[in-house]
Amino acid sequence: MRIKHDKRGGEGIAIALNNPYDYPDYFSVEIDRGTLPKAAKVDVLLPKAESTHPESHRVLIPARSRIRANVFLALPNTVTPGDAFRFSVIQRRKGRIMGGSTYEVRVPPSVIRIGGDK
Repeated sequence: MRIKHDKRGGEGIAIALNNPYDYPDYFSVEIDRGTLPKAAKVDVLLPKAESTHPESHRVLIPARSRIRANVFLALPNTVTPGDAFRFSVIQRRKGRIMGGSTYEVRVPPSVIRIGGDK
């Protein structure tokens, strides 16, 4: 898993969406928010998608291909250091689960420096 920083202030997780079939097809990408706070924002960006379907979470993947996507997460200011949250990214085709992953996001602890010049 590779974490990227985004202009929006969230962190991005690089994911791959696969089409194992011999023909191009639409796949849906869903986010199960799991234990994320209600105010958390989750976006999926599909930069190299062939096309997207009018339904916002469907993407056309060429035959026997993989496309890269990024999931960006922005937690609200109300989270506290040490909190941990889980969410899942699910890939479906015609209602059937084709793949996915569950992620745990941990809020880093606060660092308190005692003594020293800085």
